[in-house]
Amino acid sequence: MSILLFFILIVISLSMVVWGLMRPERIFQFPLLAGSVWLLYICPQALGVLINPYWIPIGAQRDNGIEMALIMANLCAGMSFWGYLKPTPKSNYSLHPAFYSYSRFFLGGCMLIAIAFFSFYKLAGLSGGLVEHYSVEGNYELEWTGLPVAYVFFVRLIYPGLMLCLLAALHKPTTLRILTVFIGTLLPLANVFLLGRRTEAVFLLLTFGLCFFFQKRWIPRRSLVITMIILGGIMVMVMPSYRSHSQIGADYSEILEMDIEKIVTSQVEGKEPVEFIYPVVQLPATQQAFEFNYGLGFYNRLIKEWVPALFVGREFKSTLMIDGPDFAKHTINYYSWEASYGWIPLGMTDAFREFWFFGAFLYFLIGRGFRFIWDHAHIGSDMAYKVFYITLASEAMLTILHGVTPLPFFIVYAILSLTPIILYSRVYPRNYHRTGLRSRLTYFTGGAENEES
Repeated sequence: MSILLFFILIVISLSMVVWGLMRPERIFQFPLLAGSVWLLYICPQALGVLINPYWIPIGAQRDNGIEMALIMANLCAGMSFWGYLKPTPKSNYSLHPAFYSYSRFFLGGCMLIAIAFFSFYKLAGLSGGLVEHYSVEGNYELEWTGLPVAYVFFVRLIYPGLMLCLLAALHKPTTLRILTVFIGTLLPLANVFLLGRRTEAVFLLLTFGLCFFFQKRWIPRRSLVITMIILGGIMVMVMPSYRSHSQIGADYSEILEMDIEKIVTSQVEGKEPVEFIYPVVQLPATQQAFEFNYGLGFYNRLIKEWVPALFVGREFKSTLMIDGPDFAKHTINYYSWEASYGWIPLGMTDAFREFWFFGAFLYFLIGRGFRFIWDHAHIGSDMAYKVFYITLASEAMLTILHGVTPLPFFIVYAILSLTPIILYSRVYPRNYHRTGLRSRLTYFTGGAENEES
């Protein structure tokens, strides 16, 4: 039964990727992004568990933990694909073009980049300075509570800021705009190459790819996309080993001696514990206790991210949280199993803990949501949707890797950080109401080409 479920997961994941590769305009759409994660991250880990089930407690095996995890994975992947396939009715698109000043986009982006760099400066100071932050006893040795969390909250603004500046630079290249984009990429690149942050590597690539697509209609060749997907899957597996040697003060020679083939095969063959073990144990334990969050996870996550304990105090913040089931206690009580430090439960586990198998319907809503934004960004007439799609595209993959409950936080974060800039950048040309010109701009430009520089 588990073998059959595994092959179904491969078919669903591969179908999402193939669907995305069939037409050039689908390269940056949700199914290809999400399908790549299911196919090249979840499937190899699931295979490792199937080949070496001894990682799983006997009780969890007896309670069909492997089958439950694979069923939930199939439901989540399938529901997200199904939710995305139905196009948004064209009657819902904006009938009027919206015009934006790229100069104002650029100013807004510069402001966000400046806030991000200042916050990073303060964050690095907690480690003793810039060099110390990227050293072997720097970033990864920080206790991620209080000030570090507060600073990282604002450091995240580097990506929407970089995106706005890049859109302006592509619209009208100037020395200042190009230089600003270059400076904006330095922080993400440092985090990728010195700290081994694989998520930031994906964020950076998607930001550039989508900006070029929406602004210049640039679409990478299918062969390049396939190569990038495969390399991305390998990078996800290799980065944990890479980051242990990439920081300042580490032995860089170890990087050159890394056996990439051995690292990849060790995960697939189950020679090292993989995070897919988490849902395999957590799902049957939650089923045994039959206790679920019923949406509390979303509320508690918003409180955790948006209420700063630094200002209101940890005790007051804890009073705002609503107690739910102790899922970690369930795995200990039923199977004497505890997750390894740093393990993330994966999105399927997160959804199951909220609404049992019905939690997979959350992925249907995610698929519908991304389709709505994409259709308005690609076919509709408002540049604002393009801005939000570029900002949220990476979350398509994080809902699989990190969970569904953080998604509302990222949506609210994007809205609050970008909406003021979008409203400030919107302009109304004097000839906007001329008969004929209005419809011609709507048809040819979608309201995104003839804005003031």
